[in-house]
Amino acid sequence: MSIILLPLLIGTQIYLERCGLPTQIANLRLLYFLLGGVAVIALAMILGTLLHVAVPLTAGVTVVISVGIAYKFRHIHDDLEKGKI
Repeated sequence: MSIILLPLLIGTQIYLERCGLPTQIANLRLLYFLLGGVAVIALAMILGTLLHVAVPLTAGVTVVISVGIAYKFRHIHDDLEKGKI
């Protein structure tokens, strides 16, 4: 399964570096972004259990959400270093 998740991780990272987060998600406060990520992962767990693909679906969604969280943290840290915040 890690053979599938590694290209997903790299592809998601490349996509975010090129296009960035959508403006509605980028403008969210960090707390709401994290809570939304947890909610999406929980929804993937429930949906995966119902569809009998719980592990791959939950792992894939977790990878995508974690890349988004890391991207958001990195941009907040960059703004802090530049003195914008």
